[in-house]
Amino acid sequence: MQISSDLGGIPQKAIDGSTSSFFNVDTCTLTRAERVPWWYVNLLEPYMVQLVRLDFGRNIPATVMVRVGNNRPDLGTNPICNRFTGQLEEGKPLFLPCNPPMPGAFVSVHLEGANLSQLSICEAFVYTDQALPIERCPQFRDQPPGSTATYNGKCYIFYNRQPLSFKDSLAFCRSRGGTLVDESNPALQGFISWELWRRHRSDSNSQYWMGAVRDPQDRNNWKWLGGEDVTVSFWNLPGGNENCARYDGSKGWLWSDTNCNAKLNFICQHQPKACGKPEQPPNSTMVAKNFNVGAVIDYTCDEGHLLVGPASRTCLPTGFYNEFPPVCKRIQCGFPAEIPNGHYQLLNGTVGYLSRVIYSCDEGYELVGRAQLMCDIDERWNGPPPRCEEDTQTVAAVPVSPSKPTQPQTPSTKPRDPPAAPTRPSLPPARPGPQSPHQERPVRVKPSKRPAPSADSSPAESAHVPHVVVASHPQNNEIPDSVNVRSGLPPNVNVAHSVDEERREAGARLNLG
Repeated sequence: MQISSDLGGIPQKAIDGSTSSFFNVDTCTLTRAERVPWWYVNLLEPYMVQLVRLDFGRNIPATVMVRVGNNRPDLGTNPICNRFTGQLEEGKPLFLPCNPPMPGAFVSVHLEGANLSQLSICEAFVYTDQALPIERCPQFRDQPPGSTATYNGKCYIFYNRQPLSFKDSLAFCRSRGGTLVDESNPALQGFISWELWRRHRSDSNSQYWMGAVRDPQDRNNWKWLGGEDVTVSFWNLPGGNENCARYDGSKGWLWSDTNCNAKLNFICQHQPKACGKPEQPPNSTMVAKNFNVGAVIDYTCDEGHLLVGPASRTCLPTGFYNEFPPVCKRIQCGFPAEIPNGHYQLLNGTVGYLSRVIYSCDEGYELVGRAQLMCDIDERWNGPPPRCEEDTQTVAAVPVSPSKPTQPQTPSTKPRDPPAAPTRPSLPPARPGPQSPHQERPVRVKPSKRPAPSADSSPAESAHVPHVVVASHPQNNEIPDSVNVRSGLPPNVNVAHSVDEERREAGARLNLG
C-alpha cells in the first residue's frame, strides 16, 4: 500500500521481483506530490527485520525513515528502524539496517522533505534470518526457474507449464514428497494470492488447484486432503456444485469450486529437506554428518575458551535449528600468585580456561592449602594460593651454648645443680690471705646509721651481724631463702647481702654507706 498512486505506479511494483536502474513505470511505484508520502509492505506475520534495501526511482534530496512494527503503518507510530538524510540516487540501492533487529509484520517507508515530493521505489527487499531460504527446499530438474517460494517454514513450488487434472496433480506432488496446499489461514491466503498475482500480472485468468474437496456425506461441507474440516475459507460467492476447489485468478485469487477433471496449474507444498550449513562460531569446532532434517551438530571450543550456549543443535522439519548458535568466549586468568619459599608450575603452559597450576615448597618447608588450582569461568583461579611453612618435624636439633650468668630477680627456694652454697645459718669464718677465684670471699656489711631508739622503744635485736659468704659458682648464683632464716630472730630483721647482688626488700633498705 501507499498514500496515493500516479502514472500507474501502483505499490505492488516495489515487490514484483524486478528492479530498474532508472525510473520505469512498468516496475517502479510512484505517488503523487505529497507532504510526507509513504509506502508499506505487509509481511503477513511478525518477523525479526534485520535489514531493508530500497531501490529508488527518483533523484531527490530528502530524509528517508523506515519503520517496523505491528501498528497501522500510515499512522507513523511504529518504531524507527533507521533513518537516512541526503541525496537519493536513481537506481542506486540504499541499505538501512535495523540494529538491533526489530519485530513486526509491517515495514513502511516515509519520505520527509522541505517541499511536496513524490516517492518512487523500484524494488524493496526485507531481510530476516527467520525466513526459510529456498536453498533448503527440494530441487527438481523439470521445475520452472523461479518457481519456488517459502513461507512459514514450508516450500511452495508453482507448476504452470503442464496443467493436470486434480487427481494427477495430487499424484505428481506426492511422488515428489509433497502434496497440494491443504491448509489455510489469512496470512497464508495473502502469501499465495501475492505469489500468484506476481507471476500472472498479465494473465488474470490463470487457475491453480488446491487440496480441498467436497464432503460426500455433507454437500455443504468441505474437507482437506488429510480429512480435517475446512474451517477458514475464502470462497468466491455464489458457489457451484463441483467437488474440487481452485485458486481463481479471475476472482482476485479467491476460491471457486471446480470440476475435478479440468486441467489446471497446481502448487506442490513441501517440507524443507535441510537446514543448511550454519555459521561456525569463531574459535570452535563443529561436527556433523550432514545438515538434513534430523541431523545433530555438536560444538566444542578451542583450548582456553568457554562454550556459552548449547553444545548441540538439531535440524527441525521447519528447516531451522532448534537453538541459537553458541559462542566461544576467551577466558584468561593471568599468571598465578607467587608464594614465599615456594614456586609453581603451569601444567599445560597456559593460563586460559581450565588451565591448571600446581604449587610446591622448597626443601625444609611444607605446603599448607591446595596444591593445585584451576582457571575458572570468572577468569580467576578457583582458590587462594597455598603457603609454605617451616617443617618443624624435620628440623635437626641444634646444641644450646651456655649463657652468661645473671643475677636472679627474685630469690628461688628450689636448689639447682651444681649444689649452691650451704643453706645452714652457721657459716665458717673467712681466713686472711690471698684467695683463689673459687675460694669463698667474705663480705663485710657496715651497720646502718639510724637514730638512737627512745626509752620506750624496743632494744636492737642484735648488735652483731655475722658474715655472709657467697659461693662464686658461675652456673648457680642464687642464694636460697633459707640463708635468711636465723634462729631466734624476729621477722623484718636486716640481713647482710653481697655488694654485687641485686636485692629487693619488703622492709627498710640497708644503707651500705
